Amino acid sequence: MAVVVFHVLAILPRLASQVATLPPGTTEMDDVAGTVRRVQRLLVLLNTVCCLAILGCLGVLSTSDGWFALGLTLCLGVALLCRASSSRLTAVVAALLLSGLAGLGALVLRVPDRLSGLDLPGWSGPLALVIVGVVVLWAGLVMAFRSSLQQVDFGERWRWPGSFGAFLGAVSVPLAAGVFGVLQALLDAGRGL
Repeated sequence: MAVVVFHVLAILPRLASQVATLPPGTTEMDDVAGTVRRVQRLLVLLNTVCCLAILGCLGVLSTSDGWFALGLTLCLGVALLCRASSSRLTAVVAALLLSGLAGLGALVLRVPDRLSGLDLPGWSGPLALVIVGVVVLWAGLVMAFRSSLQQVDFGERWRWPGSFGAFLGAVSVPLAAGVFGVLQALLDAGRGL
């Protein structure tokens, strides 16, 4: 479900704009401003619902013992962070960032248990999570103060996170197939030929 909802996130801006469009024949400025507000509210609502659904799925996936599930959690967590860079609405960015970081946080808490060959102590996951959180908070504050001191045009933003997020979204499909055992079934069928 997380993969499907992640791909639905890509069509939400278009869907919200089509649902809340102007009726034909009205072109007054008040109607345009009202339509823009309706589209923004609908987009924030739909993104929040989708991010909550993905967050629940990532939480379940992070508790799994399978490597495909952990890989899917990592893939979708990073893809959500990349998707957040392409939005201009603060509430949408916050929802995407929170769901991506929460999914990655759940994964980091689970990794020491999965890497038993390294003999990592149980507190190493939470410690890594705290360190990463402090670094992300510091970087966010630096970028926020830097951008408030200068005018930044949206055309100057990096373009690679959107493409990388789309790539990770494509990679998540075979990982989801691995979570459900499809890849193992195909390997077993291939051995029987």
